Amino acid sequence: MGYSGQKCEIASVTIPSYLSEMFQTPKLDELFNIIEIHGAELGYQCGSLGSGKTVVFDKHGPRYLITNEVNTTTVRFLQFTLRIGSSSKKSPCISPDHPSEVIYVHYSCNGGLTWHLLDFFEKSKYQEPKIVSIPLTETAKKPWCMFKIWQPYHSGKSEDVWAVDDISLSSALLNVISLNFSDLNAMNSSIRYNSGVVKKYCHSEGASAVFDEEAYNGLTKSLETKSITVGPSYMVQFDLLMGCGSPFTSEKNNQVRLEFSTNHGMNWLPVYKPCLPSNGSCNGVFTKGTVYDASEFTKWKRVTVSLLPATWSSSTRFRFIQHEYDTSENWAIDNLYIGPQCKDMCSGHGRCTDGSCICDQGFYGKSCVPRDKLKNSMIKKFESPEELVKENFDISGGAVVPADEGCGPIASGSAIYFYQDGIRQLVTTDMDTEDTDFIQFFIRIGGGDVLLCNNASQKDEGVLVQFSNDAGISWNLLKELDPENYRSSRMEHVTLPLTARTYSTRLRWWQPQHSGEGKDQWALDDLYLNADNRPHQVENMQQVSAPEEQKLFSATTKFSIQRYCNSTEKVLLLNGPE
Repeated sequence: MGYSGQKCEIASVTIPSYLSEMFQTPKLDELFNIIEIHGAELGYQCGSLGSGKTVVFDKHGPRYLITNEVNTTTVRFLQFTLRIGSSSKKSPCISPDHPSEVIYVHYSCNGGLTWHLLDFFEKSKYQEPKIVSIPLTETAKKPWCMFKIWQPYHSGKSEDVWAVDDISLSSALLNVISLNFSDLNAMNSSIRYNSGVVKKYCHSEGASAVFDEEAYNGLTKSLETKSITVGPSYMVQFDLLMGCGSPFTSEKNNQVRLEFSTNHGMNWLPVYKPCLPSNGSCNGVFTKGTVYDASEFTKWKRVTVSLLPATWSSSTRFRFIQHEYDTSENWAIDNLYIGPQCKDMCSGHGRCTDGSCICDQGFYGKSCVPRDKLKNSMIKKFESPEELVKENFDISGGAVVPADEGCGPIASGSAIYFYQDGIRQLVTTDMDTEDTDFIQFFIRIGGGDVLLCNNASQKDEGVLVQFSNDAGISWNLLKELDPENYRSSRMEHVTLPLTARTYSTRLRWWQPQHSGEGKDQWALDDLYLNADNRPHQVENMQQVSAPEEQKLFSATTKFSIQRYCNSTEKVLLLNGPE
């Protein structure tokens, strides 16, 4: 009924080209946009995913819902909010415990005769509510298509529970700001700015929002968005540049800050507050907050921020603001995106655009994973700045210096010496650490010359060793190095937990606070990370060639492997001047 033609392929009624279902009816059988739903009830067992009750699938038997048919020829996205279980063992939203108990999304464009996979979701990433945005494939864009969200396998009533809310099919993502600053109409409807201009700036790919205008009467430089609805799994992503080669002064409050407001701009709060070791309640997740210093953004750099529940509201706006500045303390924003997260936030290696990741070179797939296997070893003695550039280290606030400068000899030869103003950190490139048990390095924090290596005295002036599995979007603690314990050079051996052993992990040494240039200095040398895990297991010196010997040991003096003093076999000879 409602179709004609030899194959019943002609609809006799108009098929809608848009669908929005918020599940606000008292009963599930009264839903206009859902033609079938089984194994579910309206409730709060998995909390609130949108406004009011959500559809909770927790009953015996089949669990699925099927939408009405939609003309998807102009539809680009299927969106909905999803939660699969909970991390709490006391929650009635009990998580699946078997790999087969995943949630699938299928589509059918022939009245349900055949169904095709669009995507699937595992519990590990959806134990908190997340907004899912699925770009439709070309085969899912037909005059009439229906969509099915379902769980083929579960363990019975009140087991392997999941919930869904706010389903929509539309030609554009809802509640999204996406700007590359080339479309004037899009800009006018999304943002406003003070003391800025849109133009190409400092090797940007195209136009960007540039704040290099002279401001009068104490006006701040800022970019502010319109108010949008922000919910679970939202993110902010942007490219930032500060200075374009011109230095910032250290005496002013000239950082760029990312803030939000949920009361139409009456009050503003940082999206993330700084959380440092002295705070005592960071649970090992230490962060600078959404405060951006010029020393870290001397070149264009992408920033990706996952939004906390405090930012969720039906009317949230964001702003970038610089409160104080000199004439040369300019900055620019490009490629601004605020909306639902792309898959895994593109793993930190891609740009989120229209619900999909545009991956960086060398990365591919829906979540921008490495195209080739990453290297799994790193043995660095930091003998030259060129070495840092070649190995794609990201260094801020420090430089390679010879052993007779800075904090003196740390291990062997030159070292990285951190003494400058602004951010002080060393970040490695991404590596494959799946088969790596530990990292090893030499470090010194103060304890030397009163001018060149003076003592850090506060807890926040120590050094944090951290790891990231998402290219620096988030950081987790490996070890906190208290400055009192590192007044002289010391070898540090840090075991990698399983969470830090992935196909793409990077490391960071970061000093959260210091008293300015020439204060609270520290130095790092002889970094060792190797999947072979055998730096000390050389049982037969005879089999070691000259190029390999430097890879095997960290030493405080020069050494070689050779015959010595009438020995019949090769030995480890320490023959340096120290």
